[in-house]
Formats: sequence, structure tokens, C-alpha cells
Amino acid sequence: MLALFRFGRSEAYGDRFLVVSAIGLLWTPLLMIFLVFRSDPDTFGMSLGDSGRVARFSTILYVLLLLLLIPASQMKVFRAHYQLNQAATASAAAFLYYAATFGLYVFCVEFFYRGYLLFGLRGSLGWAAVWLQAAAFGLMHYGRSGPELAASFVSGLVLGWIATRARSILPGFLLHWSVALTFQAMVIGSTHFFRR
Repeated sequence: MLALFRFGRSEAYGDRFLVVSAIGLLWTPLLMIFLVFRSDPDTFGMSLGDSGRVARFSTILYVLLLLLLIPASQMKVFRAHYQLNQAATASAAAFLYYAATFGLYVFCVEFFYRGYLLFGLRGSLGWAAVWLQAAAFGLMHYGRSGPELAASFVSGLVLGWIATRARSILPGFLLHWSVALTFQAMVIGSTHFFRR
């Protein structure tokens, strides 16, 4: 994990970073589930579960988050960081490629934190597993701005609660992916607007 963390700081969501993320956050935990725990990935949130149970909550939360994302997208601290993703604005094909690859990365993250860690520890730790995976998720954002670091911990708690209620990582993945992608689009759009 530490190697992945350090590698990620230098790669900034490049193709190699996606491969390393998939190996570290998805395939290695899946191998552990199959070979060490002799279990089914469904028990780690890799199923639909009761996704419909939290669908309305996730949709309402997305809409409410838009109200926070609009002013946040105009903050210099976020505009400086998300300049890394401006290549996605080159064309429709570039944006679709970025959205798909970023979605792969988010899926790997969601599986590791809300699937492997949360469901793997919930049997022995109960609801404390939600707090533990949120703390680990927050630490993954170490080095980012204070507001993003705090938001990542709170997001980890909310996404952990959603995964627990749904018995699936899928609703949280869709929420995480759509919010992050929307925010990046807002930051890039805001930056272009302020440059004029």
C-alpha cells in the first residue's frame, strides 16, 4: 500500500498508475479473498446486494453535494490540483477515455476500502470497521489540502454507511465516481472562466 501511495504521488492518474492501482487495490485483495480466505467476492460487496435500498438516498445526496461543489470548485486550492486533468477537455473522445479510466480507478478504490476492508473487518469489528476504513481512506489523501483531507474522511464514513446498508460497493462507487467527475469538470470549467 505504501508503495502504491508513493507511486501515485508521482504518476498523477497516468496509465501506469491505473495498472498499479488495479493490481494493488483490486486484484491482490481478490486473490486474498479466493486463495487465503476461501471466500466469495459477493461477501465483500461485489454484488448488487440491496442497492435499490439506498438508490434514492444516493441520488438526493448527489444533488445536495452539487450545492457544496459549486463554491468549492472556485477555490484556488482545488483549481491548482485539478489542473492535472485538463487533458480530458481536448475532445469528446478524450473526456470519455478519462471518465472510463477514472471510473476504473474509483472502482478499485471503492472495492479496497468499502469492500475488502469494510466487509472484511465488519464481522469482527462491527460498525467500528466503518470508522477504520474511513480513517484509512482519509490517510490516502494525505498531502492534499486541509479541506479535501477532511472531506475525504467524511466521504469515507458516508460511503461506508451506504455500502453497509446496501451490502454492496456499487451504489457508493457510482456516487463517488459521479461526484468526483462532476467536481473535476466544475473545477476545469471554473478555471477556464477565470482565465478569460
